[in-house]
Amino acid sequence: EGPLRADKPYQFKLHASYSFPFGLTVSEGFFLSAGIPISAQGPEIVNGYGDGTIWLKSRGSEGRTPAYWSLDLHADYALPFFSKGGSKRLNIIVDAFNVFNRHETLEVDQDYVYEGMDTIDAWEAAANLDSFGNPKFNASLPASSYYKTPILFQSPRSVQVGIKFTF
Repeated sequence: EGPLRADKPYQFKLHASYSFPFGLTVSEGFFLSAGIPISAQGPEIVNGYGDGTIWLKSRGSEGRTPAYWSLDLHADYALPFFSKGGSKRLNIIVDAFNVFNRHETLEVDQDYVYEGMDTIDAWEAAANLDSFGNPKFNASLPASSYYKTPILFQSPRSVQVGIKFTF
């Protein structure tokens, strides 16, 4: 029960471009999205499937990662001395991604408990196992020190310059 990993209540995308009569085309891409649900996960120990394979609490019950946004820009200039009276064209292209250099968290560690923890024995004690033989959520037992720490961020600003020859 609960929202799946790809659940995002809102996303907004805006793309626009304009071509000037002197050979310059500019465009932008704006993207805004809600964060993903965070779950408290643990290891499935009976069949040996490992860490992050069972939900200790309802899916997505631990909040969400922050909303994030990005702005990308593009410029494409057709060099005039190539474009007059022929089928050959030479363009200079500049792309800038994540122009404002945002570093928002996209994903966090969702392993509330993992098999390599020092305190895994308490989680695997018979009194703390469910009817399938897997750990149950127990607030009195210690969680992983890595739980909810960021593991994936937005890519940093980058700029690409290119040349396009059309014939």
